[in-house]
Parts: sequence; structure tokens; C-alpha cells
Amino acid sequence: MLQRLELFSQQIITLEQQAISPNLRLPKAMIAKISSSKNLARVLGYNFKKVVSGDASVLLAEGLYANPEGGYTYEEVLSDMQAAIPKKCRTKNVVFHCSLNPHPDEKAIR
Repeated sequence: MLQRLELFSQQIITLEQQAISPNLRLPKAMIAKISSSKNLARVLGYNFKKVVSGDASVLLAEGLYANPEGGYTYEEVLSDMQAAIPKKCRTKNVVFHCSLNPHPDEKAIR
């Protein structure tokens, strides 16, 4: 059984080497940070500050109220998100935050 696994592993390595062209530039690994928090206002404030400063952008805002200008304010988004959390929620950390960033050597395309 061990010999079959070793043979299979070697076949996979050979296939990977054949599939990757030496001229192909592979992207570097992305950096992911996943966290949870009890404080929705603080997490939202941090994200809004980054958007306002131009260091981040909103990719998707599904189900949130957009003002007549088509934008979002901190107060409106906080109110919408707080309304979505059940009043009798047993979950302690109701905020899930996932940040995906390119490798520091990579440039984002806008």
C-alpha cells in the first residue's frame, strides 16, 4: 500500500511539473485575515475609515439601504446591520470579518 501511495505521489508531482510552463508567471499567495468580534460599530468604523481614505473599496453591499446619491453612510449601514441581528441572539461574536489582500509585491488592478 505504501509503495502505491509513493508511486501515486510521484505521478502527481510529474503531472504538476508538466502542467506548469517555466514561462508562466504565477501570482504570489494572497494574505487572508479572518477574525470575529462582538463590536459591529468598531469593525464597521474601521472599514469605513479605510474606504474614505481610499485605502479600500466596497466590492459588494447586498441588501443594505443606499441613499438617493447611491452611496452608503456609516450610520445607515450600522443601523441596517444591527436590525439584521436577532434581538435574542446567543452568538457572542456576531461579526465575521474576512480580509483578502494581494501579496505585498503584487499590484492591484483597478
